[in-house]
Amino acid sequence: MEKIIKDGEEEIVIKLVKVRYSLSTTLVIGYYPAEIRYPNNNIDQVNKTIDGDPYIEVDEDKHKSILGKTMCVIEGDLQEYVKPMEEALADIRDAKSFEVQLLRKDEQYLPYEYNGVSFKATESAQQKLSAVSELEHVVWFSVDMSAVELTRSNLRDIKKGIYNRSFKLYDKEYKIKKRMNSITDLEVLNAFNIEEEWKKTH
Repeated sequence: MEKIIKDGEEEIVIKLVKVRYSLSTTLVIGYYPAEIRYPNNNIDQVNKTIDGDPYIEVDEDKHKSILGKTMCVIEGDLQEYVKPMEEALADIRDAKSFEVQLLRKDEQYLPYEYNGVSFKATESAQQKLSAVSELEHVVWFSVDMSAVELTRSNLRDIKKGIYNRSFKLYDKEYKIKKRMNSITDLEVLNAFNIEEEWKKTH
């Protein structure tokens, strides 16, 4: 749709964009410029709905100025969406929790040293180790691909050492998340430095 404004003798054509939004969340669902046809959508210009959802109209310049932003419509006014405090806190906690998990995994699967020899401790290596841990003795490869003979007792010691190391790392992750989840101030939570917390937590 176009809006024509007469300015003296000059007619100014303003292209309008339909802004479809959710009545329940107020969030914008999509934008529908007038010059494009929408054969798969039911656009009701009388009741101002698109496939049953309400819409408002804004000019093309307004539409261009908000591209890339999360918008909502409140009382017929298109405005940038501001997350509720709890939702904003939850999003930051999720991102920082993922960061903690990455730090834990980085250390959890580092090579494990036993009797001066380093062995792989990746998830796959641990599974293979468990599969042979009841054998009387095996020849196992170190990180540098040297063949090392290991007894059943050696295998159990290595499994136990890797398990204890993993337990400490999970405990470290838990302590950091507990401190993080206790923060209810958005600014303080944003400033909560995961790497620094990881370094100082034991």
